[in-house]
Amino acid sequence: MAKDGNKVLLGVLILVVLASIFFWKDYLGLKTALISTQKELAQEKQEKEALKTTLNSEIDKLSKDLDANRVQVDQLTAKLGDLESRHKESVKARKQIEDQYAQLQNQKQILEARLGSLSELKKAFREVKQDMRQKEIQQYLARKQKQKELDQKLLANGNRGFVIRDGKSSYNPKVYIDVKPGN
Repeated sequence: MAKDGNKVLLGVLILVVLASIFFWKDYLGLKTALISTQKELAQEKQEKEALKTTLNSEIDKLSKDLDANRVQVDQLTAKLGDLESRHKESVKARKQIEDQYAQLQNQKQILEARLGSLSELKKAFREVKQDMRQKEIQQYLARKQKQKELDQKLLANGNRGFVIRDGKSSYNPKVYIDVKPGN
């Protein structure tokens, strides 16, 4: 019986050793798996940090680009407003020029109709000559009036040729200075 107890003990010991070996194998497998999982986790963390750094730099770059684009959009908006106002002015100026052109065309047709006959042409020449003569007369009268005003100013300042005026001599006497040498 002692032999049977030893055998049982030996059998239990063998089972415990075999179970320990299997558990040890599982333990080593799990430890290896844990180490590889930890390495993968560390590698994933490094990749995550690298991606995070890359992403932050890209975000910063895009933010700077966005700011630059906003400034550019503001500048272009200002230029667009300026161009729109200049375009409105150009359209207005073009409309005025078209109106003037139509008016001049109308005057041209009237003048062509008027100058179509010889008697009308002679009458137009007489009117132009009279206008020119009137302008020459006006210029002459204006020159004459200016000269008259200038003469009046000169007379008011002068003494009209008199040597004595208002009891005072207008003639400047000569002054003689006698210089004697000192001893």
